[in-house]
Amino acid sequence: MADPRVTVVIPAYNAEESIERAVRSCLAQTDPDLEVVVVDDGSTDGTRAILEGLVAEDARVRLLPAAPNAGVSVARNRCLDAARGEWITFLDADDDVTPDRHAVMLAAATGDVDLVVSHHTIHPADGAPRDRGPAASGDLVGREVLLAALQDRLGPFLWDKMVRATVMADLRFPEGVHRGEDAAVVVGMAKRARRARVVARPTLNYYVNPASLTWGHVRPLAESRAAVDFVREGLGELAHDPAVARALTASAMMTYLTAAHQAIRGTGDAVSRRAGVRAAASAFSWGDVAVTLRERPPVGAAGLLLKAAPGLYGRLYRAYVARAYNVGR
Repeated sequence: MADPRVTVVIPAYNAEESIERAVRSCLAQTDPDLEVVVVDDGSTDGTRAILEGLVAEDARVRLLPAAPNAGVSVARNRCLDAARGEWITFLDADDDVTPDRHAVMLAAATGDVDLVVSHHTIHPADGAPRDRGPAASGDLVGREVLLAALQDRLGPFLWDKMVRATVMADLRFPEGVHRGEDAAVVVGMAKRARRARVVARPTLNYYVNPASLTWGHVRPLAESRAAVDFVREGLGELAHDPAVARALTASAMMTYLTAAHQAIRGTGDAVSRRAGVRAAASAFSWGDVAVTLRERPPVGAAGLLLKAAPGLYGRLYRAYVARAYNVGR
């Protein structure tokens, strides 16, 4: 059988309520030349049985042997090792894609384009859906792609991107990191891409789920440090380029702000939450704040407030999440 044009990578863990919807949205593509590669990361619910039924129904679905709940990075790496497509996309088990996603993104994947980025529709908890896309538009070439990724102008997400498989040949997810690993790999993609193209059209439905890894779990600060180190090491000599170094400083601060956000919304007691916020604030210096204020003023201002007044920062962040995503009201 000929290799498919697109491989869809899906890690799944205890996703019995959404995994069938996610996979079927891929199988319903108007361009059917694809495979869906799924790793069941040691689910204890009905996820695996649902996937086995989909495998029996459609040969384009490939279910890899169960992993012992080793985490999303390990699961995605196993999928990448087995991928046969010319292009690779990523999907979370609780989201789904539009029927024309692959057709739209492949139409943009011409010439030396190695990375295609689309808009997506965000569905807040009990809120009105809205379009959301990266700050960048059109084409970016060479070093522009890397800087855009570090500056968060391509978005930190995996699932709004289609990447040429050759870009991923020597790029894998940092195992042991369960939060921020996606943004770190996006930077790796951007470093390797000759050209990136942004398509101003939503091709994915992203559902805000308070119980998901993004919204429902607090990870150790050490994982944020590991994600930052992964990006820095992957840049190699480019990390010493002045413009790249400044962008990297601001990107690292955003990673630590995200760690603070997890602590603010964590399920632990107030003492442990405050300790988590203070730890995140101590991960970057006042010098980093100064650099980031010039490089990405909103992020620098957030870092300044977090270090100077963590309690106020926490109250403002909780209010923002409640207003923007209807989470935690």
